Amino acid sequence: MDLFCNGIANWCKKNSAISDEDYPIVIYGIRVILNTSIKLLGIFLTGVLLQQLPAVLLSTTVFCSMRYWTGGWHSESHMGCFCTMLIPCVGPSLLAEISGGWIPWVSGLMAIYSIYKVLRYAPCNSRVNPIEDVKILKLKRVGSIAEVIIVNAGVLLGFSTEMKWLIGLPLFIEAILIPKRAHVACYAIK
Repeated sequence: MDLFCNGIANWCKKNSAISDEDYPIVIYGIRVILNTSIKLLGIFLTGVLLQQLPAVLLSTTVFCSMRYWTGGWHSESHMGCFCTMLIPCVGPSLLAEISGGWIPWVSGLMAIYSIYKVLRYAPCNSRVNPIEDVKILKLKRVGSIAEVIIVNAGVLLGFSTEMKWLIGLPLFIEAILIPKRAHVACYAIK
């Protein structure tokens, strides 16, 4: 992947599309776009192979949007990151057929934990690319709180059992991935 990213950046530099100063930024941007695209393609392909693409799309949307607002734990390898994304994006579609009288209790406990974890520890400021702008951190805090409340309201107020799994489980898994040390970033922005 680095060879491909460097090739594109070198081509841009050679054709005077970017300066020497912008070169590392362009490589980083290409790497992020390519890495994200490959992971999403793998997840959607898995959804197609399981004949669950609409469910996987919904779960992926919930997980990725919550991930945007809250931050969270990051794997140190591309494969680890892919597997970490695969579980909350594909897993709920596999559980969606499970039903029972215990589902509302489990959904409720997942919702309570998700709300607690987001209120207490989000947003998580990344070590790799820390957000230093206080306004952006405040916006992410408000966004994470709004999303966790809206998604959990939908889960708790009567969606079908299938929908409880498809939107509640990715949110719960993202809440699990928010490290407890993230509260330092939260307290700094209050």
